[in-house]
Amino acid sequence: MATQKNNKVKLPTDEEITSSKADLSEHLEKIISGEISVATKKETITSKLMLIKDIIEPMKQHIIDKKITYTTLSKVLEDKINLKVSAQTLRSFCQNQLDFPKASKNKKTATSGDTSKENQFNAEDKLPQNDIDFE
Repeated sequence: MATQKNNKVKLPTDEEITSSKADLSEHLEKIISGEISVATKKETITSKLMLIKDIIEPMKQHIIDKKITYTTLSKVLEDKINLKVSAQTLRSFCQNQLDFPKASKNKKTATSGDTSKENQFNAEDKLPQNDIDFE
């Protein structure tokens, strides 16, 4: 085998390639005819979840209603089909691939009608007293 200088990858010799041409041609014909297949797609968590999306999609309303959590669903997937996926990855998949809604952020502010003394910002409470005088 010949060796490339920079990458130290062993390349086949010209004779090895020439003698393998018939086998290569036969193999490619089998792929074209569908007799054999070659795995070219990388297996990912997303590709595995896509295989069961028809089971996950009906869970949408149950997740919205908090009858089942992503953590519970991820545990069930691990227990029943041996697919280990984190709750966060499952949440991301459902939101990005299956259009599940993202959680809404319910933060009360002084401008949203909550005028209680505890939630109002008061600069006097945050600054030292000697910084407040403007004489």
